[in-house]
Amino acid sequence: MGEVSEKFLEFGLKTSEKKILKDFDGYGKAKGECGDTIEYYIKIEDEVLVSVKYNIDGCINSNACANALIHLSNGKSIKQTLAITPSDIEIFLESLPKNEFHCAEMAVEAMKGAMKYYFKNSKNPWKKNYSKIN
Repeated sequence: MGEVSEKFLEFGLKTSEKKILKDFDGYGKAKGECGDTIEYYIKIEDEVLVSVKYNIDGCINSNACANALIHLSNGKSIKQTLAITPSDIEIFLESLPKNEFHCAEMAVEAMKGAMKYYFKNSKNPWKKNYSKIN
């Protein structure tokens, strides 16, 4: 794996945000080319992400990227969150292995899915309770 930063290890081993929110405003899931999956559950108030939780089936690289995106997006506006790129995650982690960049892409894809879910259901709030999670 090569040398990794303390930040990468901290976020790769972190599980404090690993929780499935029952009353979420947005949900997104992405599956990587490696078979790993990341799911995000988000709560939004006044266009700001007030809570971001996740579920994962993946390696330390995917976990680090999932947690990095949570750190970068929690408390931020929808617009700021949608502007986060896989490169932002890579820079934040300081030592994401180059061949694991797809993990950062997967995290961003899952978050964009959660935002899409939010936008779809915020226009028709009654649909929220009937939308399927896949």
